[in-house]
Amino acid sequence: MADTCTHLDTVTEVTPTSDGCEDCLRIGSQWVHLRMCMRCGLMGSQAGPTSCGVSKRCDR
Repeated sequence: MADTCTHLDTVTEVTPTSDGCEDCLRIGSQWVHLRMCMRCGLMGSQAGPTSCGVSKRCDR
C-alpha cells in the first residue's frame, strides 16, 4: 500500500455544485458523511438512505 495518496496530482480548486448532497436534496432526504469531489466539485453522500457515492459518480 502506498504511504501517500497516489492521485493528489488530480486535485484542483473547485466550487461545490450544491449546498449538500445533490441526490438527497432532490428527494428531500438527509445525508450522512457529505463529500465533495476535489476534481469536479460534485457534492454527494458516502452513506445514508440513498448511498449516493460521490466517488463513483465523478465525471473527471
